[in-house]
Amino acid sequence: MKKNFSKTLIIACAFALIGANFAQAEEKPTTYPQNTQQGIMKPTTFKYIGEAPTGKKTHAKGNKPTRIEDKLNLSEEQKAQIQKNKEEYKQKAQPIKEQIKTKHQELKKLKTKQNPSNSDKQKIEKLQGEIKELNLQMRDLVVENQNNFEAVLNENQKQTLEKMRKQQAKQMQKRKKAFEKKKKQAQKQKAKVQNQNQNN
Repeated sequence: MKKNFSKTLIIACAFALIGANFAQAEEKPTTYPQNTQQGIMKPTTFKYIGEAPTGKKTHAKGNKPTRIEDKLNLSEEQKAQIQKNKEEYKQKAQPIKEQIKTKHQELKKLKTKQNPSNSDKQKIEKLQGEIKELNLQMRDLVVENQNNFEAVLNENQKQTLEKMRKQQAKQMQKRKKAFEKKKKQAQKQKAKVQNQNQNN
C-alpha cells in the first residue's frame, strides 16, 4: 500500500512541480510522407528532489535523495485525498490517451504511403487537428490535477513546494546550459574535421 501511494504521490507532485508539460501540435505546412508525427509529450516525473527528467538521480554520490513526500510532511488525510484525486485524474485521462494513440496509428499508416492522394492529405490534416485538440484536453486535465494537488496542501507545504519548484528550475536551466555548451563544442569539432578533409 505504501509503495502504491508513493507512486501516486510522485505523479501528483510532478504535475505540481512542472505544471502542464504537454506539447501542442504546431501549425506548420504538412510534407508527405516525411512529416514528423505530432503528438503528446509525457509529463516529467521527479521521484526525488534533484532527479533529472531521464530518471537519473543528480544528487551527490553517497548522499541519500530527499523524497518529496518527506519534504512536504503530508498527513494521512492529505495522502488519502491525493490518492483520490489521482484516481479521478486517471479515469478522465485514460480515454483521451487511448484516442491519441489510435489517431497516431492512423496517421502513421497514412504517412507511410509513397504517393498519398488528396483525400489522404485531407485525412492527415484532420487527424493532426484532432490530435491537437486532444492534447489541449490533456493539458487542461494536468492543470486541473495540479490545482487539486495544491488545494490539499497547507500554507507551509505550499511554501516548501514553491522552493522545490525554484530548485528544479535552476537545475533544469543548468542542464540546459551544459547541453548547449556541448552542442557548440561538437559543432566546432565537426567544422574543424570538415576543413581538414577539404584541405587534404
